[in-house]
Amino acid sequence: MWSTHLLKSTTFLVAAAMSVTAAEAQNQATLSSLMPYGPTNIETAGLLPADVEANLPAGGNIKDSLFLSDAFWIDHKDELTERWNNWATQ
Repeated sequence: MWSTHLLKSTTFLVAAAMSVTAAEAQNQATLSSLMPYGPTNIETAGLLPADVEANLPAGGNIKDSLFLSDAFWIDHKDELTERWNNWATQ
């Protein structure tokens, strides 16, 4: 019983550590250098060489790209939901 709990706890801690490590800007820049995945950390854009940046889906727009704003979605939820529903039902 205790060994199963220990294993689950250890698995959780390893997964949490991997998530934190994956979110670091330098690590995302390294990943983008190996595979054309755009970063989610806004600090990564400044770390990317020009040739790597050019091969990402956002390309040269990555430094100016839009990052999610929770405040915007909260403020405009009803309006955007109505627009989405109108579009989706066409």
